[in-house]
Amino acid sequence: MGWDHDPAIIYFDRDGVLNEMELGTYVNSPEDVKATPKAGEALRLAMGITPFVFVVSNQAGAHTHFSAQTLEQIDDELWRQIGLQPLASVYCPHAKDSGCVCRKPGTRMAEVCRDITEIVWRKPTVEFVVGDNLGRREGSDSAFAAAIGAHFAWVHAETDPARALFDVLRPFMVSASQGS
Repeated sequence: MGWDHDPAIIYFDRDGVLNEMELGTYVNSPEDVKATPKAGEALRLAMGITPFVFVVSNQAGAHTHFSAQTLEQIDDELWRQIGLQPLASVYCPHAKDSGCVCRKPGTRMAEVCRDITEIVWRKPTVEFVVGDNLGRREGSDSAFAAAIGAHFAWVHAETDPARALFDVLRPFMVSASQGS
């Protein structure tokens, strides 16, 4: 099977998708990082489709509980555990009640990623969000996907990030026998 739609952007939420996180807890230091078992497989699959793989995540703790430098160290530890990293991580450091446009489901983080993609290549034709929050609640990954017009891959207890991404990509894949 191959990819017949380019360029594409694939956005990953970080906590609960690439990094294990229990409900009600936060990743505040590199010591809190524990990559999910299929995180590497999910990133390899995404990077096999497109070089435009991003992490987009609400990280209000970067404003109140830890520094931007600590956020970079958390990323570095996650990429060390996974063995590879996306093109870029884009974070919203604002609190839920700040009213900012970058906090998911706001679209500013996607706009930044689209700008990067257009500088390097051209405007994306299809986008995917791999996330663990489903529903209409503030900050949900599915609401973010809807706001930017992306396809949503839901990661939950029975579906790891690699399986969720593959399932949402499958309709876009073409078999070698079909040609391009």
